[in-house]
Amino acid sequence: LRDTEKSEPYAIERFTGEYEELATAISNAVLEQLQAVPQSLCVQELKGSSGAEGMGRKVFLSSGALEHTGKLLILIPGITCRAGVWSRSLCATVGLEGGSMNGFLRLGRDRGMAQMVLHPNGGSDPFDGELHTHHCTHAFRELVESSKASQIFIVAHSYAGASLVDMLHVASEATLARIRGIAFTDSVHHVGPDCLQLGNGTLAAGPRDVLQIHGVFWQADESPLDTILWNFNSDRGCRTVSAGVCGHAETNASSMASIFAHFDAAPQRPPGGALWKRRPAAVAEAGRQKFAEQEDAGKNKEYGAVGELDYE
Repeated sequence: LRDTEKSEPYAIERFTGEYEELATAISNAVLEQLQAVPQSLCVQELKGSSGAEGMGRKVFLSSGALEHTGKLLILIPGITCRAGVWSRSLCATVGLEGGSMNGFLRLGRDRGMAQMVLHPNGGSDPFDGELHTHHCTHAFRELVESSKASQIFIVAHSYAGASLVDMLHVASEATLARIRGIAFTDSVHHVGPDCLQLGNGTLAAGPRDVLQIHGVFWQADESPLDTILWNFNSDRGCRTVSAGVCGHAETNASSMASIFAHFDAAPQRPPGGALWKRRPAAVAEAGRQKFAEQEDAGKNKEYGAVGELDYE
């Protein structure tokens, strides 16, 4: 954005209007772009009777996404942001390439991926984490489970990572077997006790192995992009690397190319059953020991900061 009178770049310190009005206008503009060329996504209403009162029911899909037999890309924003938006403030300060999902959708189209953008904050309260998770799990059960995609790839930012853990918890074994790539961008998820948002308990072995095999967590960190912070982070359930930036919201744009490189290199599951049924117990134990060694060596990192402005 630029000041129309002075032609200066937008800065919140100089902005004299109502920020929420500006942020809403940005969100509405991105939503309009989602449905226009070249994104051309269509709105689909979730129809099932399950889900909490006040839950948002809109999901944005590319044409024929649920019938597409190839790859399916699923994008999930964090708390407060509407579909298509990673960060409203970054849309204003650095542009849509840095603050919206446009770049992810473009790279997905280039790879022939069907696309699904969840809208978990479109309900009665965009700050309600439980409504966020209800929307995500409902969309997963109703749309992802019934989709014909042979390979599924998911990007989850911030609180969306916590909702994704619940999505994996409700996933069927057949759908877990189709997941080929998961990218967390400075997510607040964990896989320990009480990791679920909508219930008690923890993840079963199947979802845990999907995370370990196919998941990568891009953490806000000052180290160069893709620097390995943990080969296996037992708290996060997957490999953890640097996003190359310290800003929470900036992790999406900074890691975008690396995320798609990770998706492009997705391993194929061997025939004859799911990998988690064939993994020796020694592999899991080795991962736990490696994590303990890294902690002892002083490599434990702070999780990405989640501040008030991160969601604006």
